[in-house]
Amino acid sequence: MAAEREAAARKREVLEREAEERDRERRAQIWKGVPASAFPEGVSAASVLVAAVRDSQPKRQSVLREALSNSGGATFHSLAPTGDES
Repeated sequence: MAAEREAAARKREVLEREAEERDRERRAQIWKGVPASAFPEGVSAASVLVAAVRDSQPKRQSVLREALSNSGGATFHSLAPTGDES
C-alpha cells in the first residue's frame, strides 16, 4: 500500500514536471511585442507592429554574399511568390 502511494506520488511529480516544461516551451513561443519606446510620435501603432514583424523574419542573402560565406552548398530561391509575400 505504501509502495503504491510512493509510485503514484513519483508519477504525479513526473507528470507535473513535464507539464511545466511544456508550459515553458509554449510561453517561449509567444511573441513579446514591441516596447512602448519603439512608437515614435505621429506614427500609427499598426505600422510599427507590421515593421517589427517584418524585421523579425529572416532575410535572404545575396548570391555573392552566400558564395563568399563558404558554406559549401547552394540555396534555391524560387521566383514564384509564396502566400505571405506580395
